[in-house]
Amino acid sequence: MLTIPKPNNDYLVALSTPHGIMQHTMFNLPDPEYGYATDDNARALLVAHLWKNRDKKKAVIMRNLETAYLRFLRFAQTPDGQFYCYISFDLQKKQLGTGDWFARSVFALSFLSFSSKKFEKVAYELLLKSLPLFDSPDYSLRTTAFLIMGMYYILKKHEKNGHLNKKDYERLKKVLKHWKGRLEKKAKASFSKKWLWPEHTMTYDNGKVIQAYLLTGLLTGDQKMLDMGKQMLDFYIGKTFKKGYFQAPGNRGFWTVHKYSLYDEQAIEAYSMIAALVTTYNIFKDRKYLTLAKKTYLWFWGKNRLNQSLVDKKSGAVYDGLGRDRVNPNQGAEGYLALNLAYFVLTEKMHL
Repeated sequence: MLTIPKPNNDYLVALSTPHGIMQHTMFNLPDPEYGYATDDNARALLVAHLWKNRDKKKAVIMRNLETAYLRFLRFAQTPDGQFYCYISFDLQKKQLGTGDWFARSVFALSFLSFSSKKFEKVAYELLLKSLPLFDSPDYSLRTTAFLIMGMYYILKKHEKNGHLNKKDYERLKKVLKHWKGRLEKKAKASFSKKWLWPEHTMTYDNGKVIQAYLLTGLLTGDQKMLDMGKQMLDFYIGKTFKKGYFQAPGNRGFWTVHKYSLYDEQAIEAYSMIAALVTTYNIFKDRKYLTLAKKTYLWFWGKNRLNQSLVDKKSGAVYDGLGRDRVNPNQGAEGYLALNLAYFVLTEKMHL
């Protein structure tokens, strides 16, 4: 039986200031030069919320961190619902828009609105500002995927308490139908016998793309979408588990049907793969996906191409990734948050 090592949540405090979680580090020292990334604070909001409910001894600490990260999103959001991508250490806002950071923020707020008693109303009020931006035709595939994750919890909340008015509900269902058509069109344009992926290049956060197909199928009751997501996952498993351990697409060139870049592997890929596997397990009830999710989780702890752990067991920090022949010595926010989110996906069996 595969064990699931528990992360040390102390490093969340080390990376954070009263304003939010810092983006990068110089080795294990948070580096003020790079300030704060909005997508990191969105992910940290999820992590602090989940630890607050799990670790009763540190509930007050985690509640205070949760407050800081939510306050950060409030600060980064504009009245029309967009978000700034970065906030400098001296709190200057930079790069306003609706890229991946916007969609990750929407997902975090949707999840919090669904699951938090303390911050349900605040999260929902912030979310309402961004809802009118859902039907933009210019979103990338991954931005759309994160928005679909948010849509899942918005509609689940509506099922629970009917919080949406009829007009907003119908508009969101129409947007979801549009997204579904777009996902189907992308798959049709790209799929072949050798390449079951909705893009000609496989880049980053690939598990979230798979989840988007699965959750769209789940929300619309479309078995074809569910089967397409499962087909994509099985294809991805075949590419990433060739040697019995998870090996993500490298970000120095990424993957195409003819080329597979091995370096550098990022922690976010292991987390998103685990999330896709658990979502597939939840839908199809095939335990092989749960077993593979546990094996992927062990990538963080040394079951990887280099047989090296990415987890600093003393501090709980996570190294930034796997290079050609060594781990990246820096211990920033993204890898650490990826480990923690992966842990909660596995232990709570949730769509995260």
